Order: sequence, then C-alpha cells, then structure tokens
Amino acid sequence: MCWRDILSIATAALGASYLAACASGKSADHCKHGASDQLGYVYQACRYVREHHIKVTADPNTWRVRSVVDRVVNGKQMKVVFYSCCYIGDAGYFDLDGKLVEYRAGPK
Repeated sequence: MCWRDILSIATAALGASYLAACASGKSADHCKHGASDQLGYVYQACRYVREHHIKVTADPNTWRVRSVVDRVVNGKQMKVVFYSCCYIGDAGYFDLDGKLVEYRAGPK
C-alpha cells in the first residue's frame, strides 16, 4: 500500500476538510513567515504544531494573532498569544525573548 492509498482511505474516513486542516501532512519547512507576522508568533506556532504533530483544524499558515496578553505562568512572565483559528482559546506561550515555549489547544 502506498501513501496515496492511505491518504484516500483517511480522506474517506475523516473527510477531506479535516484531513487538509491537520497541517496538510507538511513538515515545518512549509511554514511561511508572512509580512503581517512581524514578531513571528504565527510562524513559530506553525512550526511547533507541525514538529509536534498536533492536530489543528486549520492550516497554520492561514492563522492570525487574535490577541496578546502578559501573564505569569508557573512563576515566569510570559506573552500568551491567542490565534484566530482552531478551537476556542488556542494559544502560544512565549518567553520574554519571543521564543515559543508551548502551544495549547483550547477546548473543543
């Protein structure tokens, strides 16, 4: 069985839109750093979900930053970035140097 057969079976079982949304089977190398993403919040989240094989409901390259809030998480000051995608409350947790530490999917 080749990968196309597997893809066909998965598409039939899960639905084409869901399968396409699960990062399209692409590696982190397919993440784009768009001009509107000056701080790299979307780009880093895209790479993170693809490298960690996190299932998301939309192509990370289409996300936008919904809001950014400062919070103390586990005793560390962080920037929590909420995205315009996926589930309610999907967020990236960034350290003060702007590096993504963790991505958390919101409730489904």
